[in-house]
Amino acid sequence: MADAVSLPDLRRFEPFSRFSETHLNDIRRRSDIVAHPKGKILFKRDEVDTRLHFLVEGSIDLADASFNVIPVEAGSERAAQCLDVSGPHTLTAITTSPVRLLSVQKDVVDLVLTWDQAGNYMVADLSAGERE
Repeated sequence: MADAVSLPDLRRFEPFSRFSETHLNDIRRRSDIVAHPKGKILFKRDEVDTRLHFLVEGSIDLADASFNVIPVEAGSERAAQCLDVSGPHTLTAITTSPVRLLSVQKDVVDLVLTWDQAGNYMVADLSAGERE
């Protein structure tokens, strides 16, 4: 992938901040960086999406069913989270500037989360066995 997100940038996002470097590299290999112009609808409320989207650069507005708008800027605390993890989406996302998004399949993230948790349990079990 020519336009890949760096490991430090990937660690800015949840749940990636707690992943091992091996698992981060796996996410990195299986993700895409996608650019969109200002004024683009990224996804609409009630749409089903198999991908998770994270704001790398730029700004967006997230609108709920009551048309309450949450502005999100890259690098902000809100931008550290997936833009809308729900399936189907509960929000509509519209770019308010040119943006770059990290996009990764939900299944990939779920799988890596499982591997990461299993690895942590394994280390804990091994450590407990050494103390006995």
